[in-house]
Amino acid sequence: MFVFLLWVAVGVRHLKVSVSKVRGAWSEILLLMGSRYDLLPILVEVLGRHDSGSGQFKDFRRIGISSRDNARRIKVASEEKVESEGVFHKALGDLIWFGNENDEADRDILFLEIKKEVEDLSRQIEVRLDKYNGLVSKYNLSVGFWLLRPISLVMRLKKAIKFKQGK
Repeated sequence: MFVFLLWVAVGVRHLKVSVSKVRGAWSEILLLMGSRYDLLPILVEVLGRHDSGSGQFKDFRRIGISSRDNARRIKVASEEKVESEGVFHKALGDLIWFGNENDEADRDILFLEIKKEVEDLSRQIEVRLDKYNGLVSKYNLSVGFWLLRPISLVMRLKKAIKFKQGK
């Protein structure tokens, strides 16, 4: 009986720690994504100053804002979040491309600073995603491990998905 109770106690603790690590890593990623979302209105404003009324910029702006709002709305790591982040990442890239192609914007210090900040945040997100995906792999192994599987079922734990950022 003692061995059974010890197995349950150790198993529950191990799984709780694993869940906590995965949630903590995801929280870090959401924080960085939020910072990147916050740069979009500033980027749009700066590029708007250098736009000569092109329909292309208006399309990029509209898509960027709607994709940001959609991506920001989803807080859990899911296929829907992966897809919405991919759309936002592309829209942000399109706006930066537009700025790079515009001679005036490409010399604007604020545009260059925002562009660098977006690139830095994207790199930080990639690093955190690698860490998160590693933790998810370990968590999924624990949840599926035959010794911990009964405890996982009682705790109603499901396997987590890995997150791939769109490029």
